[in-house]
Amino acid sequence: MAQNGVHTLESVAGNVLCERAMKTLLDGYIAQRPPLEWSQLFKEAANVAYMVKYMFRESLGLAKRKFGGYIEDKANFVRLPHAKKQLEVLTGLIGATFAAYGDVGIYDPERLAKVDFLNQPELLVALVAESTGGGVSEDMVKMKEVTVSWMQYMISRNFPPLTPHHTQA
Repeated sequence: MAQNGVHTLESVAGNVLCERAMKTLLDGYIAQRPPLEWSQLFKEAANVAYMVKYMFRESLGLAKRKFGGYIEDKANFVRLPHAKKQLEVLTGLIGATFAAYGDVGIYDPERLAKVDFLNQPELLVALVAESTGGGVSEDMVKMKEVTVSWMQYMISRNFPPLTPHHTQA
């Protein structure tokens, strides 16, 4: 069991939020499950680490740089019909999207790392539903509503309620 725990934590090493989330998961196993279940749970935790890395893989800063870099590279628009107009529209859409999305997005990753969302997925749904990270723009309210509905559906199907990456949102 200890070997599986060490392997799991090593698989997320280097990402503070992933490490904190996995420690929260393993602490939850120990606090809430009987010792006879620990061995199997710790084995499964190695696979769960992949999902946890998914949740924290992409930073909002990286997403903003990638989208900004795309519209700044004029070569992306050279062969497009009405390139100037397309660049203008895309620049406006990306700017408005990131303004509505805010500095955190659909959920605060710092808060996510402290939530045992793998054992209690409803806590992740609540985190997204309560999030004020993207402000109160109509677009962000709708995005959160759609995300919460999707997550509740996934929970009803016994799947993890993963949220979209920043680029997907």
